[in-house]
Amino acid sequence: MLALAVVGALGGCATLPNDGTVDITVVNVAAGSATPFESTLVFTLRYQNSMPVPVTITGASHKIYLDGTLAGEALSNTEIPVPQFGDATHEVAAHISNIALGRMVFTAGTQKTLKYEIRSSIYVRRDQRTLHFTQTKSANLDLHGLDNALNGQ
Repeated sequence: MLALAVVGALGGCATLPNDGTVDITVVNVAAGSATPFESTLVFTLRYQNSMPVPVTITGASHKIYLDGTLAGEALSNTEIPVPQFGDATHEVAAHISNIALGRMVFTAGTQKTLKYEIRSSIYVRRDQRTLHFTQTKSANLDLHGLDNALNGQ
C-alpha cells in the first residue's frame, strides 16, 4: 500500500498525479551495539525512485517488524539524494529489548530467513515541493550475517 501527498506551506496535503513513487526495501540487517537491556539492529534500506526527476529523502520513520514482533522504530533526518529512475541505500538503527531479540532468535531456530514488515513514512523533496509517502511492505530477510554477528563469529 502506497499513498502520495504533497505537504503544503500550511501543513495541508494535496494529491499529485501519480508519475512514480519512492519504494523502500530492507536489504540487510546487522547487529550493532548492545547493553544488558537492549541491542541495536542496523538495517540497510534501499530507496528506489521510479519518478522521472531526482528527489531527496529529507526524513523518514520506519517501524520494523521481524517475524511479527516489533523490532523497533528507526528514525532518520539525513538527506539522501536519489537519482531519477535510480536507487540509494541508507543505514538506520533500531533499538530492541534483549528479551524480544532472544525470543526472535529462538523462534527462528535453525531457519536462516525471517519475515519482515516495514511501515514507513517518508518525506521527499522533489523540485520545490515536499512529498509524503507512506508504505507497508513485507518480504523475507536472510539472517546468516546477523546470526554470525550475534554468535561472535
